Amino acid sequence: MRIVTPRLLAVLAAAVLPLTSLIAQGPQVRRSEGPLLLTANQGSASATLIELKSGNIVANIPVGVGPHEVAASADGKNAIVTVYGLQGPGNMLAVIDLETATVKRMIDLGVYTRPHGARFLADNRTLLVTSETRQAVVVVDVEAGTVLGAIPTGNPGSHMLALPASMQKVYTANMFNGTLSEMDVASKTLLRSMPVATRTEGIGVTPDGAQAWVGSNDGKTVSVVDIAQWKVVHTMSGFGFPYRIGFSPDGTRAIVSDPMSDELRIYDVKGFTELGRVATGQGSAPEGVHFSPDGKLAWITLNGGNAIAEIDVAAKTVARRFPTEIRPDGVTYINRP
Repeated sequence: MRIVTPRLLAVLAAAVLPLTSLIAQGPQVRRSEGPLLLTANQGSASATLIELKSGNIVANIPVGVGPHEVAASADGKNAIVTVYGLQGPGNMLAVIDLETATVKRMIDLGVYTRPHGARFLADNRTLLVTSETRQAVVVVDVEAGTVLGAIPTGNPGSHMLALPASMQKVYTANMFNGTLSEMDVASKTLLRSMPVATRTEGIGVTPDGAQAWVGSNDGKTVSVVDIAQWKVVHTMSGFGFPYRIGFSPDGTRAIVSDPMSDELRIYDVKGFTELGRVATGQGSAPEGVHFSPDGKLAWITLNGGNAIAEIDVAAKTVARRFPTEIRPDGVTYINRP
């Protein structure tokens, strides 16, 4: 039997202290009810989970250096954050358990570095994510934590992706040569690509798969591609920086975020008509775009304002603001009862 002396107690306390401090660094989680929002905070290596009903932060979750985009499964169980990296290229996905608001696994993508745009498929476990450096859309089993394969985009700088409601095809905007690529999801094959404009980054596809809207950072334009004709049929101009493009679920409205102009443009999709603009505040830098399921609201990350703005689409006003951590980028809605 060992006698516990005051000196031994002091040694034990010193050994336990680092462990308790590490535990204390984990996310402080609040109980939440109903739908949630999730955003990736580029400047704080974290993701912020927000309860929509109250506007309260559920948790700020450490995810790794250089997080950019987010995606959530339709069943409300899992979300992922793409860890793009900073000076060095990242190659990880942080998988968040939405019940506990914690990272339950990190998925190593291996050679597929600079992961960025991402979407879950209908089975709620298969994820498509771009690899900017490998000219590919990577197919990942989120539950198993494994890479299932990759779909070639055939073009450099595949940064963002978009899918129609059918999820049979996936499209990427390819920054380095200003192109649009179309791939078949089931066969993992490149179908075709076309030049659109210079420095193409933002992309959205209408739910019916009829149109792809592609933003040009250099040209300050948004080009509308008729997918059946596979050609540009209309161009909107005069943007500062058409960063992201989102469509309402019914396909009637589009929002283009413009961080350089600190505003959003709302469009009627059928006629390519601008319906109005929403100013988000000087220096707010609106970026990520996500519509509500009924299309009445949209959530926009304010990269310069460390917040998410909730937009009343019909009224063209900011209805609420939710605080985040530093430089929020991608945003997604999570449907939970």
